[in-house]
Amino acid sequence: MNNNILFIFTTILIISQFLILPTYQDCDEGIGGLCWEDDDCCQGKCRNNKCCYLNKRGHCISVYHLNKILF
Repeated sequence: MNNNILFIFTTILIISQFLILPTYQDCDEGIGGLCWEDDDCCQGKCRNNKCCYLNKRGHCISVYHLNKILF
């Protein structure tokens, strides 16, 4: 009885890892990080292999540039 519960728990744990992990692995770069496509960026869009925010004109703005403008 105890082995069955352990087996079921372990199976659920393993399956849940496969269901949950892809959502975390889709993006791995923040603003200013290297990217190849928009999905690589956790925030913003991918332009010229850098993750950045797009302003209203569609220009790429990184955190560095935002700091230069604001301060």
